[in-house]
Amino acid sequence: ASVGYILSGEISNPGILVGAKDNKLLLGEQDIIYLKPGSQMSLNKGDHLVIYRNLRKIYHPKTSKYLGDLIILLGTVEILEADGPIMTAKILKSYNYILTGDPVAPYDAILLPSFEPTALGEGVDLKGYVVDVKEEKVAIAQFDVVYIDKGIKDGIGRGSSFRVIRDGERTSYFSAAGRVLLPSRTIGELEVITVGDQTATAKVRKSSEPINRGDRIETFPIVQSTP
Repeated sequence: ASVGYILSGEISNPGILVGAKDNKLLLGEQDIIYLKPGSQMSLNKGDHLVIYRNLRKIYHPKTSKYLGDLIILLGTVEILEADGPIMTAKILKSYNYILTGDPVAPYDAILLPSFEPTALGEGVDLKGYVVDVKEEKVAIAQFDVVYIDKGIKDGIGRGSSFRVIRDGERTSYFSAAGRVLLPSRTIGELEVITVGDQTATAKVRKSSEPINRGDRIETFPIVQSTP
């Protein structure tokens, strides 16, 4: 869950982690925390919530269309006391460091991604793009995480594979052949980890050079067997 995913739509009226017992700064499992619920939240003792962090808004690198917010799940909490405007809770699971100010929401409000291994059918031809990367780095290499513009609606699931294609550059006007467009090349492979309706999170399974936001992806071509 800490690899993050693109959440389409808004999380309306999330709660906020406003403090912790003993004024701890970095929070983890079993820590006692204090929450201010969202204005439309109805919570009771024993309810479970998700703590998350909104990293940034994601826009398609080619169309500039807004795809959603990149969020990471930080952990889960249980409400211990629900009386009053500030509630007491305990962190049950921690996937990343948790800080005062992080938002909280019910499970159904954050549309958790699917882990179902829905495989592509034979011969399905899908083309898309790397729309963002987990870390705000210049380039992405092997074992890193990227986000793509294909999802459940396109028939993919956990384990679906794509190759990454880098479009060829144009040579200099002063080169031997003049200004020509070089051929595209395959620079890596991706494997889907989690999938949403229209986007997915994938790990870089192999790369011969850094993978960038805006690189093209496509399913592997079907090799026809010779009779």
